[in-house]
Amino acid sequence: MFKHLLKKKTLTKAVYDERWAWLVRADTDLAAVNTWDPDLRRNKRILVPIDVQAYVAKESNPEPLVSVTGGPGDPAPFAEGQVPENGVHLHWALPDALLRGANQLQAASWK
Repeated sequence: MFKHLLKKKTLTKAVYDERWAWLVRADTDLAAVNTWDPDLRRNKRILVPIDVQAYVAKESNPEPLVSVTGGPGDPAPFAEGQVPENGVHLHWALPDALLRGANQLQAASWK
C-alpha cells in the first residue's frame, strides 16, 4: 500500500527512532507539533482531572444566576441573580487536593 512512499530500510529506522515514539505517544501529527512553543518543556507531565460544567444561556429562557465562588465577596444567600449573556458559560474547579498545596519552604516554616 505504501511501498511507493518509503523504502523498508528507511521506515524501519524511523519507527525505532525515539522521535517517532514520542510523536506516536503524543497522538498528533508533525504539522501540529510544528505549531507548539519550542521553549515549553515537555518531558514531564501530570494529568489533572478537572470538574467542568457548562450552562447554556438563551434569550428564550432567561434564568437569573447568582455567581458564587466560595470565597470573599460572594453575595448573600438567596440574593437576586443576573441574567447571563447568551452563550455557553463554563464553570471549572480543580480537585480539592490541589487547592491546599504549599511549596517546601513554606511547609518547613509551618513545622
